[in-house]
Amino acid sequence: MRYLAAVLLCAACAAVSVADPIDCTDNLFSDPSFEDGLTETSWSYTTTSGNTVFQSTAGVARTGTWAAVLGGQSGKTDFTTLHQTATIPEGKTVTFQFWVKHPVNSGNGVDHLELLIDGISRVNFADNTNISSSFLYFNLDVSAFADGLQHTFQLQSITTGTPSGSYWIVD
Repeated sequence: MRYLAAVLLCAACAAVSVADPIDCTDNLFSDPSFEDGLTETSWSYTTTSGNTVFQSTAGVARTGTWAAVLGGQSGKTDFTTLHQTATIPEGKTVTFQFWVKHPVNSGNGVDHLELLIDGISRVNFADNTNISSSFLYFNLDVSAFADGLQHTFQLQSITTGTPSGSYWIVD
């Protein structure tokens, strides 16, 4: 089975344990855990707030030092995107995996985190529903994209209001 994650895209994996489901090698994504920090060039991002997406603030990362933090400027609307393009080997079983934390919930029903593949929405995490203040593991079978071609994987968030929550994405 091949594994692919927002922050970890693997061509061949070691045994995947329940305690740490993203225990892979031979990544298809460059810098899958964001450990390049502020010198990051593999991931492209945009943000309307001007916030730095790659952060190393204490408690942000689940493992390592760095995380991608989307949104979160209180009182301001922020639209943030984070993406990377990768080639998925043809005919393979592929899973997109990541850990996500949403420590502050605005409760306004507008804020959300969305996963898009090639510009098409695949998953939408609403502000007041399925993400919590603890890291949650998420995976999605994307074997339909295992065609030997390049595909763009994008996470995007919209955060508004006060308080304005951020979405922390880690490996």
